[in-house]
Amino acid sequence: MNIENVISFIYVYRLNNFQRAAEALYITQPSLTSRIKSLEKSLNATLLIRNKKGVELTEKGKIFLPYAFQFFDTYIKAQNSLRQSEESLTIGSIISASTSILPNALYQFQQRNPHLSIKVITAKTATMLEKLLNKECQFAITEKTEHPDIICEPIYEDPISLFAHPSHYFVKRNRQIGIEEISLEPLICFNPTSQYWAAIEEHFHKSHLTPNVVFNIDSMEAAKSIIIKNKGICFLPELSLETDLSTGHVQKVPIYPPLNIKRELSLIYLKESTAPYLQEFKHIAYLTIKDLKV
Repeated sequence: MNIENVISFIYVYRLNNFQRAAEALYITQPSLTSRIKSLEKSLNATLLIRNKKGVELTEKGKIFLPYAFQFFDTYIKAQNSLRQSEESLTIGSIISASTSILPNALYQFQQRNPHLSIKVITAKTATMLEKLLNKECQFAITEKTEHPDIICEPIYEDPISLFAHPSHYFVKRNRQIGIEEISLEPLICFNPTSQYWAAIEEHFHKSHLTPNVVFNIDSMEAAKSIIIKNKGICFLPELSLETDLSTGHVQKVPIYPPLNIKRELSLIYLKESTAPYLQEFKHIAYLTIKDLKV
């Protein structure tokens, strides 16, 4: 069984799109299609079906998927066993991912590579992109970003929700809150240049409303601090509030109709990257994300 064909199958499954998978593998879409057909021929089974939403696994595809991951995992372990000398690796991350996705992924990655010296640097997406282009890190977890010299591979869709202090009357009402009520409250605008904030503003404008923004902030910690002090409410990515929600410092406010806005987190790396651990880290990161979704 050809390892490239198995990896191609995994990429199409992960990205739910032949074109994006081909770009991430640095091959043409016809080459990717040829790899999938070759794999299906060797297994005498149809594994994937294209549909309007992207790609769907067939029943036999679902059966084969865990074996594909095992095969790829064995291949990565074989690669690692052949590496002898101590090496170093620098991974970049935005702060919210460095406290949620990254810890579990790094732990598993380090367990498999005890000889590897790993450094993590954190910054905002724009800064992390600059560091990647300057080769200060080999790859990074950021918000979705575009640049002609990088691959931006989506790994997680982080829902955007409204958060408030537990004593805020939005929480105490114990019911869904409408956009009209939200427009009257002091609102913290976190990351005003983000794509999801533009979507939030559009949600208000469709209802002919203007959000009552009292703070424009680009620091996640500052935004959370204002919520905890009960000085305002804020739309934030849910992943960033995991700890604060578990400790009861903030509460999620149910909204009707729901916003259905998400922040796309991605793994970014240079096109034709030669980073030797890129494939393995992506493999572990996807498994970590799968656990988060469960």
